[in-house]
Amino acid sequence: MNHYTLQNIKKTSFLLGLLIAQVALSQTNYFKQRIPENKILVVAHRGDWRDYPENSVKAIEGAMKLGVDIVEIDLQKTKDGQLIVMHDKKLDRTTTGKGEVSEASLAEIKPLFLKNGAGMPTREKVPTLEEVLNFVKGKRIMLNLDKGWDFIEQVRLLTEKTGTTEQIILKGNKKASELKKKLDKNWIISSICLWFGRKITVFIKEMR
Repeated sequence: MNHYTLQNIKKTSFLLGLLIAQVALSQTNYFKQRIPENKILVVAHRGDWRDYPENSVKAIEGAMKLGVDIVEIDLQKTKDGQLIVMHDKKLDRTTTGKGEVSEASLAEIKPLFLKNGAGMPTREKVPTLEEVLNFVKGKRIMLNLDKGWDFIEQVRLLTEKTGTTEQIILKGNKKASELKKKLDKNWIISSICLWFGRKITVFIKEMR
């Protein structure tokens, strides 16, 4: 291999590495940038549920491929205290199982299959919140955790663990001033608007 070829390989490798780094940085920092006033953020309710089971990882991935900015998902807690992504309190409608989520352990729920919008079983499984957070980490997407307010401390710990605090939105009816007294001083809490009579509170980890 001559000197000219080696130089070209080094140059190409450097440019490729720079491109990958820029793409990764732009994905991670998308929501840290000031959003233009004329931009409308698009939210997908329970993800792309027309093509995949609602609240599944595939539904979130499908919404991202469609260019959605925010995906709304729902949380329920299992008998053994694990947070899973599911709307209903019962397993019947969206899975091949039956009964209350709160009366089943995660080990009992994991073998179940999610159903699609027509009620037919698919190959998709019920994801935990931690699995979903790990999936979206660093990607150009935010999650609106509906029903997450009831499990706020557990949600906080999971977002800290997965490094996804800056990608999470929670809604609730408590004043921001009340929560500031309870949560870590590194968290910024803002009541940004009223929506159907409920305050919407955004949690953003303070940049150091």
